[in-house]
Amino acid sequence: MSLISAISFVPQGHAAEFPTKYKLTEDEFERIQGLSALHLSSARSDLAIAKKGGNAETANDDGDDIEDEEAVPISATTQEIEDELAEYNLEDYDNDEEGEQMGIFNNIKGLAFHSRGEADPYITLDNTADDSDEEEREELQILPTDNIILAAKTEDDVSHLEVYIYEEDSANLYVHHDILLPSFPLCLEWINYNPAAQAGATSSSGVNNVAIGTFEPDIEIWDLDTLDALYPTTILGAKAGTKRRKKKNDKYHTDAVLGLSANPNAKNLLASASADETIKLWDLTTGTCAKSYSFHSDKVSAVQWSPKVATLVATGGYDKRTIISDARIPDKPAQSYAVGSDVENLAWDPFSENIIYTSTDDGILFAHDIRNTKALWRIQAHDSTLSAFSVSPSAPGLIATGGQDKQIKLWSTITASPTMLTSRDFDIGKVFSLGFLPGQGMQLVAGGSNGIVRVWDTMTNPGVRKAFKSNSAIAKRQKKQGVQNVQTGEKSMASVGDVEEADVEDKVIGVEDKDGPESDESESEEEAEDESLGVEAMDLEDLNSSGSSADEDELIDNADFEGDDGWVKEQEKSRG
Repeated sequence: MSLISAISFVPQGHAAEFPTKYKLTEDEFERIQGLSALHLSSARSDLAIAKKGGNAETANDDGDDIEDEEAVPISATTQEIEDELAEYNLEDYDNDEEGEQMGIFNNIKGLAFHSRGEADPYITLDNTADDSDEEEREELQILPTDNIILAAKTEDDVSHLEVYIYEEDSANLYVHHDILLPSFPLCLEWINYNPAAQAGATSSSGVNNVAIGTFEPDIEIWDLDTLDALYPTTILGAKAGTKRRKKKNDKYHTDAVLGLSANPNAKNLLASASADETIKLWDLTTGTCAKSYSFHSDKVSAVQWSPKVATLVATGGYDKRTIISDARIPDKPAQSYAVGSDVENLAWDPFSENIIYTSTDDGILFAHDIRNTKALWRIQAHDSTLSAFSVSPSAPGLIATGGQDKQIKLWSTITASPTMLTSRDFDIGKVFSLGFLPGQGMQLVAGGSNGIVRVWDTMTNPGVRKAFKSNSAIAKRQKKQGVQNVQTGEKSMASVGDVEEADVEDKVIGVEDKDGPESDESESEEEAEDESLGVEAMDLEDLNSSGSSADEDELIDNADFEGDDGWVKEQEKSRG
């Protein structure tokens, strides 16, 4: 089994040009011990319950705390140890046999020594090692113009985060590096903020991080500029060595984290949605939960900050509702909409502060104006679950949707009645994640149940060009580059193929296999079907940093809000 469960993006220019390799120092080792203690204490609590014949998942539903228990070492008796020593003669194991003389310099007379290594005629070392290091450094270089795609991938029960580089000019897509994850990832969110010092960590590492939600109740934050990292920079959840409750509370999640959203205006704020029916607001400056909301009566599957109104947050859940709330007013939501089915995803319109879109389990896409109580429109976009969709950040009215029917569709919402522009199957299986690349381009990224990542330039589709011919971004791009080629391929680079429709090429790039990068810049001899991709948009641009956090209410009231939008979605509907 191989699947892509979530996709996110790093805006151009935010990644380090030369990522550093992870080094295990003494300070880092102490920090890792502190992070490990969090999981160890929880495991000890579960073990204590199991020994008593209880259930670790339900034993604390009454709200009682579980005290962390010290592990009791199991040791053999003294007699057993003595018997083993006698049986294998371990008492005399290190003693030399009689008459045997050994020494490390017994054959010293046969050795020749040169004070300078290069004087030894048998040593022919050159600068090969230095040249190899320099070549590796160049291969790892990330240019300011590179598009960075983050994809959560699970293959054969092993999960990892893949960091892709997409070079638009050369239509090149490959995996730059990856990070091994301890649990199945459900959602990703890029964070342009230094997380708090936790368990010995410092907040001086850089501002290119990703928050990851999994089936575990903790949120892990990883540094994307560090290669081969063993542990996350920060873990948001119950503190190590403290009492941990299984029942939902105001301090940390107690079930899977299904959605994440970083506030685009106050970078130290992160909202999370969980299967424990709560939404939590985290202050990354301190690494603690500042507020907890309980607006939903079932699992909360999606959360999204408004890109225009700094304190508005939209949430959706399995209680079949989309709720708009003000983070400064935790007791009462501002607006609530019944959508008739489980909410899969949410997205604000990047061009209107009042429009929110909702996708549902029965394949319907809703548009609501938060100033009104009724939906602006609704369309039956897919025959089954509408698991992912994205609103174009550069072409107003262009929406891409993807469903578990394996179809990816493009829609025009310029008029009051949305119309479908095209529908394609890109052989990625059930579509779990979609996203428009940040910036002024119109590239879509998609991933699904086949474990494949695809990138498609929607401008190359004739239906899109016709519907949005007056769009300035399209006109500028056509004048500069014209129409590009379609590429498909596997895991590190792809073969190139032309896709023709109405005498126009429709281009897609894919990464599937692990054989290494390869490219073909010439016209492809391999013909493919014309296809288009839907994607989940994550328009995350450089945001001005808000200062350190204050008390719970001041945390939001005093924040310096400005920026653009970003959203994350749930990929798995239920545990197991």
